Amino acid sequence: MKTENNSYKILVIDDDESIRKTLTNYLKKLNFNVYSASNGSEGIEIAQKEIPDLVITDIKMPKADGFEVLKKVKEIDSHIHVIMINAFDDMSSTVKAMQQGAYDYIEKPLEID
Repeated sequence: MKTENNSYKILVIDDDESIRKTLTNYLKKLNFNVYSASNGSEGIEIAQKEIPDLVITDIKMPKADGFEVLKKVKEIDSHIHVIMINAFDDMSSTVKAMQQGAYDYIEKPLEID
């Protein structure tokens, strides 16, 4: 069992640079190992290489959307937690994310606190 933050790997995937950088910087300040990607396919590649403990991914992104990321990450390791984020209040996306194995679903704008 991991006992220190710095042993956890978190992957942040979002095509919005300001959100991606804000989340990445905040998590690094908490001493997590943080990786980031600007699109879904890049995120999937990082997930395959690094095997993160947690993936935080936007839903609407170029090259691979959040649902494809969720599917591929769960294929890599079913124990990886995936939190989906979305700028739209869309109940069908929320339900779909949870049915496909997302750990949680959060609407933008994110409040870091």
